[in-house]
Amino acid sequence: MMPQEKPTELMPKDASAAAAGEDVWSAELEQAHRDLSELDLRFRRYAMRTPELLRGRDFENMVHRPQAWPTFIGARKLDEFKRASRSACTLLRSIPGRFYRYDPARAVALYQMSSAAELEMLLSPPNGSDTFASRGDFISTSQGFKCIEFNFTANLGGWEAGVLAAHLRGVPALASFLAEQPETLSFSDPIARFFHYLLDTAPADMIAKGALNVAFVMTNLAQDELATGAGFELSGRALRAATAAAASAGFSTAVHFCRYEDLTTLHDRVYLGKTQIHVIVELDAHGTPPAIYRTFKRGGVLIIDGPLGPLATTKLNLALAWELAAAWLLTDDEERVLFEVFPWTRQVLPGIVGFRGEQVAFAELLARRREHLVLKREDSYGGKGVWLGRDTNAADWESLSRHALAEGTWVAQEVVEFVPYLYQCGEQGCDAHDVIWGPFYFGETYGGTILRMQPRKWDGPVNLSRQATEGMLFEVEPSPSAAGAGRG
Repeated sequence: MMPQEKPTELMPKDASAAAAGEDVWSAELEQAHRDLSELDLRFRRYAMRTPELLRGRDFENMVHRPQAWPTFIGARKLDEFKRASRSACTLLRSIPGRFYRYDPARAVALYQMSSAAELEMLLSPPNGSDTFASRGDFISTSQGFKCIEFNFTANLGGWEAGVLAAHLRGVPALASFLAEQPETLSFSDPIARFFHYLLDTAPADMIAKGALNVAFVMTNLAQDELATGAGFELSGRALRAATAAAASAGFSTAVHFCRYEDLTTLHDRVYLGKTQIHVIVELDAHGTPPAIYRTFKRGGVLIIDGPLGPLATTKLNLALAWELAAAWLLTDDEERVLFEVFPWTRQVLPGIVGFRGEQVAFAELLARRREHLVLKREDSYGGKGVWLGRDTNAADWESLSRHALAEGTWVAQEVVEFVPYLYQCGEQGCDAHDVIWGPFYFGETYGGTILRMQPRKWDGPVNLSRQATEGMLFEVEPSPSAAGAGRG
């Protein structure tokens, strides 16, 4: 039985716990956590000497393995993160339309469209790009946050961040620690933020009727997943979040889970039975039916994210942004974002490419710079189709390079180095981790962040299917005394 927790300054050191923390703690880790917030640093020092917090945990209704230690981010660091992630999101979602105008024939081929007319139809307004639900993947580096990809789809991992936040608040040792701290904490729940966003975004003629009906459209497989504990939890939280958001705005809101086969169209409106549906959220839906898409184009329903989502999500856009910059087709601000926030990324093609000030054949670059590069298939997702050169043996890398050069749908990206952070690890202990920061955006509205962290000792991409855990972010507001001192 674990000893009862006591105030931080009186906590007796457990010998094994203290040894575990002291073995991995370093000046680099201390600076990394202080840069997040002083509260985050204080918590790490507390957690390293608290046996209950050094123990791994499983929580009910979690889709992925949870990280037992939260992250506490201060206003300065959060503002830095939002600036980088919002600008990256805004730039990337514009790439398909801009690249089509730059090189129509190549855009049709790269986006695997049957014709220019089909691509023009998808890109013509309304196209849904201004209301995308999306989540990025960012790495905190010594040069700031770097965007390694962005996914423009509502079928995203991380919606369960609020479940993890509630579980962690209930851990006695963590609750005891937080009760002693002068700062105030807040949490951005992606589901709650999403429904507030829908109410703020829905067309005026819908809102004028005083009701907003939202349909989450899924395949049969996704429908079956709602019967799991995690599925019940997430669908229940969606219903509660919709009700709370509507009550604050003076509307009634209903949430429905269905398949596209359950929906019908009439007079440029979409119905589930006799209920008019105002917003469709595509979750794992395999294509939007033509009749419903026509209704969307005519303004009768809002679709999130719709058929344009896969085009915005392809990893090729990361490379095409650099091509547009080389053609002087980005604004000065967009070029600054590209150089500051995105690592070097190029489409893998035979020929000469520039890298770190030299012009070299792409095949030679891949061979000589293996440890500095990562190869990604254009449709890579969830860590699949991603190979880090330094974690891939030379023979396999050579084979991958040949495939990439022959297929023409891969990208090569320069590896960026993680700032390490300390988290709980294993059954009992802690270790330095690499962290992927996953900010949600609804349009250009920030919707919270989910974290994925993996012990540094494990090679390969940070992936929840391997050794990574899923973590959450508390936002730190300064104590009243500190805020008053700052104003003086």
